Amino acid sequence: MARLSQKMKEMVTENMRRTIFETSEKIILRDGIDGLTMEHLAHEAEISAGSVYNYFENKEEIIDGVMKNMFHRLLENLETISGANVPTHEKLHGIAKFMFDDFSQKRRLFDVLMDRRHFHKHSKKKRAEGHMKLLNIISGTIKNGIDSGELHAVEPELAASVFLGMVRELQIDHAGIFKKCNSQELADKVMLIYLSGIENKGAK
Repeated sequence: MARLSQKMKEMVTENMRRTIFETSEKIILRDGIDGLTMEHLAHEAEISAGSVYNYFENKEEIIDGVMKNMFHRLLENLETISGANVPTHEKLHGIAKFMFDDFSQKRRLFDVLMDRRHFHKHSKKKRAEGHMKLLNIISGTIKNGIDSGELHAVEPELAASVFLGMVRELQIDHAGIFKKCNSQELADKVMLIYLSGIENKGAK
């Protein structure tokens, strides 16, 4: 009975934390970081303010959790795409498209959470660990493609870094060159250059 009670308590805690994270994301997307207060969050989530404080000490702790939750969902989806039973080029295209879709939908949230006030609260070690997890998914996909003979025998980690760099540059697009392109079109552009290259091998 004690074990069952503990299990139920853990489920309630997990559900409550998920509710708080999801509600916080909605508030930040709609009202910005200043719109996220413990009282506003409690009202939107239809829970008491006291309940929020039972799980989080302050707003900064919630923002930290939102960042981790958002990144965890990204990794889960990319792992699913990477594990699909399709050719490697389709996996890479799927990864690129998902990253473009996700960034487009959450652009304001990314901008807010990457603000210096919050982003730099995370240690370099934690940021490096998160980046490595993302690279590992992509490099693992590339390595499997090499092993199957679908890709040239390149250095997987370097190839993954180049791929990720291309995607991130188009995500941010500071100059607004590709603002009219949708996620499918952006993924197509990445794959065309990434897989085909730009050298004209027929030129003399």
